[in-house]
Amino acid sequence: MTDSPPRTALFAGLIQDEDGNPVEVVMVGGAPNYVVEELGFRRHIETEMVDRQVIEMLREQLPLRLCCRCWARTIYSPRP
Repeated sequence: MTDSPPRTALFAGLIQDEDGNPVEVVMVGGAPNYVVEELGFRRHIETEMVDRQVIEMLREQLPLRLCCRCWARTIYSPRP
């Protein structure tokens, strides 16, 4: 069995619901989830799915690339 790093929400405290309210982070089965209140229900969304979307949006806007495997950033020369 290999030891894997603990999974965390990369953007905890920065993610908001549609009304601009910050969402909380809870662990469900060992996986972090953002909790969004919708019509009185608490909807759980795995943080990895949301975090990857945020990273992709950042990649499109910034002249750097993020490695999803290790979450490290490496700055490359600007594209021609």
